[in-house]
Amino acid sequence: MPGDHILTFNWGKIGKNDLVVFRRDVREGKYLVKRVDIVKGDKIFASALNKKLSRQEYKIDTRNVIGKVAFKY
Repeated sequence: MPGDHILTFNWGKIGKNDLVVFRRDVREGKYLVKRVDIVKGDKIFASALNKKLSRQEYKIDTRNVIGKVAFKY
């Protein structure tokens, strides 16, 4: 949710159902948190956590991933 704080780490493999933080738009400094559906090479396919609000799919280059979510506080 907007305003939540999360802790991420950027080591280890990213796998299905992991939550990842990634740069959506480098110029605007926008970051998103999405759930990983598929990992294929250096591409990650992810979707929104709440399917009722968004059914958009995201194709993420691994270079834009900040890290995996460890926990929210």
